[in-house]
This record gives sequence, C-alpha cells and structure tokens, in this order.
Amino acid sequence: MKKLTGSFRYTQWDPWLVIAQIVSIQCILYTTLGLILALLCTLVGDTRTLDHIFEYHEIQVRDVGGRIVISSFVFNSLIGL
Repeated sequence: MKKLTGSFRYTQWDPWLVIAQIVSIQCILYTTLGLILALLCTLVGDTRTLDHIFEYHEIQVRDVGGRIVISSFVFNSLIGL
C-alpha cells in the first residue's frame, strides 16, 4: 500500500531552479530600476545613461541627477516588497 504525504513542495534540491530564480530576480530588479530612472530623468530633463545604474559615483546628494538615482533605488526597493 502506498503512503500519501501531505507535502505539496518538490523536496529535492534543484541547483538549476535556484540559478534561474536568481537570474530572473536580477533581471526584474534592473529592468524596473531602469524604467524608474528613465521616467524620473525624463520628467526632470536630465540625461539618461547606464552610469546611473552601474556607477557608484552617480549616487550623490549634491545635484539633481544624484538625488534622482537615490530616489530611484529607494522606490525600486519599496516596489519589491
């Protein structure tokens, strides 16, 4: 007689699933961050470059562009909740 268990999860560890989940979350993070930055930079009239996302020098409070980058990172983290 076969014993039925009440588990609905796949209990074996699957490294390809973990890697795929990490890659998909990173893609979602950078896509939404890029869209938020593009929207805010368009509204303010600032130039848009990939440096806003990948360069830490862009994160500063001295000018409007740096404040946009900071607010984009904060807003993106709040969306992910």
